[in-house]
This record gives sequence, C-alpha cells and structure tokens, in this order.
Amino acid sequence: MKKTLLFALAACLLLAACGSSRRSVQSSTPYDKTPVRPLPTMTPVVEKKSAPKTPEQLLAARLDSLLVAEDSLLGETQLGLHVVDLTTGLVLYACGEHQRMRPASTEKVVTAIAALQLLGPSYTLNTQLLTTGAVSGGALQGDLYIKGGMDPLLTVADVNAMVQQLKALGIKRITGKLVADASFKDNDEYGWGGCWDDKN
Repeated sequence: MKKTLLFALAACLLLAACGSSRRSVQSSTPYDKTPVRPLPTMTPVVEKKSAPKTPEQLLAARLDSLLVAEDSLLGETQLGLHVVDLTTGLVLYACGEHQRMRPASTEKVVTAIAALQLLGPSYTLNTQLLTTGAVSGGALQGDLYIKGGMDPLLTVADVNAMVQQLKALGIKRITGKLVADASFKDNDEYGWGGCWDDKN
C-alpha cells in the first residue's frame, strides 16, 4: 500500500513537472474541495528606458567598473579616492576617502602643478659645483660643494660630464672635502597620515 501511494505521488509530480496534456479535473478527495486551475498567463515585463545618465553618473559607473575589474590590483591593496569638481565643490566620486594611508606618488601631481604655476614651464632645475678654494698646480685647494637642485633627470652621464668640466679647469685632485649640499630641502615634518618609518 505504501509503495503504491509513493508511486502514485511520484507519477503526479512527474506529470505536473512535464506539463500533462490531460484536462485538469476537480479533486475528488474529501479533504480537498478546491478545483485544480491552470496557472494565469504571465504578462511579459517590458523594460523601461532609463533616463540619460549625467556626466557625474557616467564617471561613477566607469570608476566602479575599474574597481571591480578582474585584472584590477585593487583586490589586493587599499584605495582612497575622492574626486571633486573644483568649480562647484561637488563631490563626484568617493571610495574609502577617510582611510589613513601614505600619500605616495599622488603627491607628485600636486607638486608638479605648484611648480608649473610658480616657476613656469621653462624653469631649469640646476645641480651646481661650487668651491671655497682656488686651483693651483692641478689641485683644488679647498672644498668642492655639489649643490643639488632636485633635478629628476640627473643621470650618471651628467655626473661624468661635471667631472670632465673639473678636468677641463686643470683640476686633477682636491685637497679639501667633497661636500653634498642639500640645503634646498627643508626639515619640516610630514603631515597627517605619514608613517613612522618614512624617512624625512
């Protein structure tokens, strides 16, 4: 009896799942007087056209897509991003903007903008050779100072060129000291967010 009941139940479920072509009939069981009815026809969902996105929304969508991209390195690091319209002051995008992190190379952008504004695009960063002595008998009688000027393009070839300039002046040896002058650099402490192991 139990096997027959299970078989009948399984057959009913199978017919229901496959969509039987037989007509639905009213249940004749004494405990269920509800007629079996076909499901209502589903009304197709018509996708509504969304309004055109603003430039701010397009920017946010683009930045969001970069943050979740499969090849993004941001899955293994931190990000603090705060994009502001400098004309209106409106925040266009923000993500992790309150995280405390090292400023890193983004500071170079601000430095470059300030340098272009204050010094102009034709300004030259110089590295100078200075001395307190005089040349006598092929020797520089005194100290030789190398005064740095934060030239990011200074290369080993440039240093070799300075040596050739000394040789052209008849200098074969220096009796004094060779001094690195870094007076162009300040000793101010880092601002908020600097790490204890950052060298000033």
